[in-house]
Amino acid sequence: EMPQTGETYGIGVDPSEGVGQDYSVISVIKKSTPYHPDVQVAEWSSNQVGPHDLWAFVYCIANLFTVRDYYQSDWREPLVVIEVNIAAGDATQTEMLKRGYSNFYRRLDFTRIGESSSGENSRPKSVTDSIGWKTTRANRPKALSLFRKMVRDRSLIVKSPLLARELST
Repeated sequence: EMPQTGETYGIGVDPSEGVGQDYSVISVIKKSTPYHPDVQVAEWSSNQVGPHDLWAFVYCIANLFTVRDYYQSDWREPLVVIEVNIAAGDATQTEMLKRGYSNFYRRLDFTRIGESSSGENSRPKSVTDSIGWKTTRANRPKALSLFRKMVRDRSLIVKSPLLARELST
């Protein structure tokens, strides 16, 4: 599905170690509104793109899905969530940062929930400066369980057979 004015998109990136190995995957989700649930609208995967070249694909897809808001006054850049368990994730983020993209997922420190910095434009202390998603033994089963529940409850529409197959394992 092509990007639509007024919608908000998020992009998930699962990088691989290298050419000929596991697949790198980029998935685009149109975020829910009162009129529709979250919907997977695009997916790209390849095992032929090296970790230091993946950034170009993520960057282009992120720019494609940067759309105007309903009032045509502001641009909405998609939040890009890149798994950083391996060096390929860090490389992808670094290359995008070099080119001016900055709307990345920032990790939360759950030990600091509720604390806030002083100042008018401050953010909660639980939001760190570390970007990227780290999958751990603790959060992987929780994330998969929530993802499967959202699909089962139709609050997330998955259109990719690849992703549906991955969720069933």
